[in-house]
Amino acid sequence: LNALGLESRFGDAPGCRLHWYDSGAGGGGASAPPLLLIHGMFTTGASLAPLALLLRSSRRVLVVDLPGMDYSYSTSRPARYGRARPCSLEGS
Repeated sequence: LNALGLESRFGDAPGCRLHWYDSGAGGGGASAPPLLLIHGMFTTGASLAPLALLLRSSRRVLVVDLPGMDYSYSTSRPARYGRARPCSLEGS
């Protein structure tokens, strides 16, 4: 999605490494609040890329991978069977 203008970003939260896509400033400029797109069950942030691409002309768009999905994973629980374990943001 980087090639389409959605930059892949990472950040740390307690027990988690979080991933999101960022469209940049968008057409609304700094005064327009960003839109946060959150995917549903059994999907990833990449599933919302077509919508993010449409909306970025008027706003900055952030598309998050929820903990345990795609590139967001637990840093406090060991991986099992070669896959990252989901993390929880409860109490953060």
